[in-house]
Amino acid sequence: MPLVSFENICLTIAGQAVLDGVNLKIDRGEHVVLVGPGAAAKQGLLALLDGRREPESGQVKLEPGLRVASASRASAFPENVLLFEAAMAEQAELLALRQKIIKAREEGENAEARLADMEGRYKTSGGLMLERRVTRALELVGFDASSFNQPVHLLAGAERHRLVLVRLLVSDADIMVLDEPTRSLDIEATEFLESFLTVYKGTVLVLSSDRSFIEHFCTRLVGVESDGSLHSYPADFDKYRSMRADRLGLDPEAQNAMPHREMEHSGKVVFQVRKLLLRPGGQDLMSGVEFAIERGERIGIVGPVGSGKSSLLKVLADVQSPEGGHIQRGFKTLVGYLDQEVHGLSTGRRVRQELSAAAEGLSDERMAAVAAALGFDDERLNAKVEDLSQAEQSLLAAALLILGEHTVLMLDEPTQHLDCEGTERLAAALGDYPGTVMVVSRDRHFLDQVAKRILSIEGRGIVDVEGRYSELRRKRAIMADLSHQPDLGALVEDSSGKGGDEAKTKTKAKKKVDKPAGNTKVQAGELEARIEALINRMADPAMALDWEGLEVLSAEKKQLQEQLAAMKNKH
Repeated sequence: MPLVSFENICLTIAGQAVLDGVNLKIDRGEHVVLVGPGAAAKQGLLALLDGRREPESGQVKLEPGLRVASASRASAFPENVLLFEAAMAEQAELLALRQKIIKAREEGENAEARLADMEGRYKTSGGLMLERRVTRALELVGFDASSFNQPVHLLAGAERHRLVLVRLLVSDADIMVLDEPTRSLDIEATEFLESFLTVYKGTVLVLSSDRSFIEHFCTRLVGVESDGSLHSYPADFDKYRSMRADRLGLDPEAQNAMPHREMEHSGKVVFQVRKLLLRPGGQDLMSGVEFAIERGERIGIVGPVGSGKSSLLKVLADVQSPEGGHIQRGFKTLVGYLDQEVHGLSTGRRVRQELSAAAEGLSDERMAAVAAALGFDDERLNAKVEDLSQAEQSLLAAALLILGEHTVLMLDEPTQHLDCEGTERLAAALGDYPGTVMVVSRDRHFLDQVAKRILSIEGRGIVDVEGRYSELRRKRAIMADLSHQPDLGALVEDSSGKGGDEAKTKTKAKKKVDKPAGNTKVQAGELEARIEALINRMADPAMALDWEGLEVLSAEKKQLQEQLAAMKNKH
């Protein structure tokens, strides 16, 4: 029996039919990702599953007793609650018991007997293990331990999004519903989440536009079309594009070039940066940074949340002043800057008018080429800007810069509102642009398509390396202090793994790693088999909450992998 069944579903949002007689089944253990142009339909499916909406007709059937964890359900908590307690809130009984224990400890001797009983129940119910899981999850999505006792009402929007994600990861639900979970995460936290989902034994339904993220854990893609129809595809984005194109009679290889105006070249050196100091609000972000940007370069800027990526772009675009240092602009360095909020689009004007204003005298032929590159039909060209979706506005804003009188484009997280197709369109448009391009992005696939040089903010400096992001990351030429495979510790989680005998698990986990003997091929095969066995044990529901036991298994696996690598290097 499927875990979830959408049967002949019809759904209307704001008077518009977004799902029309669709059927979808999700089996236990599947990792299903929603992709495609049907933005409202994708949101509608998530809302139906977590109970925020009811269909006009059809049925959503859930396995009896099914526990659903979703961002909409996990985003509500009292404003005066502390961060750590808010992260535990999906485990309401354990949280309540923990709060009683804290209160009893404050009462001292008057509550000794009651305290001992509560502490025993808390431990046997998995409370201590849950605390380890919450601590690890908070750290891995970017929270510092010093913020654990911070009231939730002090959190910024992106921090709240990360807190909600932590609540879902430790919820022990049967199915997790994730809506663009990487949107507020830096690359390190995204790598953690994708590693977690890769070994996660539970079921997930994900809406995501991050292609690199999707391809790590997805078991099935569900394409959602603008007409509200659904179609299942293999867990391979290239196959999805090819099969969808065949079904719709499209050419999957067709790439519509974005036209651009003839531009005068800028000088050879576009920017010369010397001893740059960024200290907004008294917070040191960068100190003594020096680099140069030359005409025609494609630069990707990466770094942790709050490291100063956006500030660096704003300083170069002359939107904000540095606290020290010198930035010299080259001859005819004319910057077109796009911030994360896509400001600057006129209201009351139609898309066609905006494009014509950006490129005076735009012919019908070039207008058609622009529309094709954006994926806009005649209806969308004649729509008012304020009636466009966020994704359409993002693409339009980028197109206006490309058509404008600029020699340098600077874009801050330009893909955050785009689906996978929109991201591909933007990457293609920037690839054809004859000037200089600088992008801040957490989308690794987009970076690989666009950037040929990476500025990685590390510490208070910059690691400046030529090459594609993924290749540089693989070689550890950038972000060398970060692991490609984050230690998931207590977070390899399955709902059936609550409680258990900690001491027994630890005893089983603490095994010595023996040196291999015999024929080299046989030795390598034995090592690979032992590594595979360890990986399976780490994914076992019985290990889900044993943080210390998983640490031991992880260390053993690492040691075996190092032995295997050394053996292969010798031969």
